[in-house]
Amino acid sequence: MPLLGSGAPLLEQISEKADGATGYLQEIYAEPVRKDLIEERIRQIRDSGVTTAVRISPQHTQDLAPTVLAAGVDLLVIQGTIVSAEHVSNVDSALNLKQFIADLDTPVIVGGCADYKTALHLMRTGAAGVIVGIGADARGAPPIECSGSGCRWRPRSPTRPPPGGTTWTRPAAGTCTSSPMAT
Repeated sequence: MPLLGSGAPLLEQISEKADGATGYLQEIYAEPVRKDLIEERIRQIRDSGVTTAVRISPQHTQDLAPTVLAAGVDLLVIQGTIVSAEHVSNVDSALNLKQFIADLDTPVIVGGCADYKTALHLMRTGAAGVIVGIGADARGAPPIECSGSGCRWRPRSPTRPPPGGTTWTRPAAGTCTSSPMAT
């Protein structure tokens, strides 16, 4: 199957296969990732004059980051459902974010995390930013509620207790405290 490099022809081909679109998409995604096309697309975006950011999952960071960085991104985002400062894989060697980020000249944002300790640990990697939150639940709402005064875990059910029973507040710029959560 030819690899498609533009969105418009792909959308046309998918619409022509209305009944078999799922199978067709599975066939397309079975193709190996072509790093040359990733680099080409990033360069096209960068050359258009906009700030260029690319998101990579932790499990693909060591493999894809050299290609992405060579293309000249302005910002690298390493994001997964839940991220820690050291991503362990059964396939590749562990990704030590502190070491990885220290070796880069490009700013890196990392996340998602769901608790204060993990957020603090990710901040200590040298990341330019940390994404707090682990995605949406079945209702489409994030499991963490945030306001100007802090964040708290929103249980998915009234009987499910919050992890660690804590809420995080931010009383002053640059500080975070953890306290028992009110029921």
